[in-house]
Amino acid sequence: MMKDNTNPTFIKTFVMDYIFEIQQNVKFVVMDYDTPQSSDFIGEISTTVSKIMGSKNQTIILDLKNK
Repeated sequence: MMKDNTNPTFIKTFVMDYIFEIQQNVKFVVMDYDTPQSSDFIGEISTTVSKIMGSKNQTIILDLKNK
């Protein structure tokens, strides 16, 4: 969560087991969180762990969908 930032830089590390033989789906959902009763959906993106692992420096940039 980042408060009062209209142009945040999202940098978060996740530790996950990567199993080469299995397609592991991941989904990222971005919300504008105001209060527990008031949050606005910004967008989401789905990908696979293998696409992230196969990207340069294990970093991938994707466009949000369903915004």
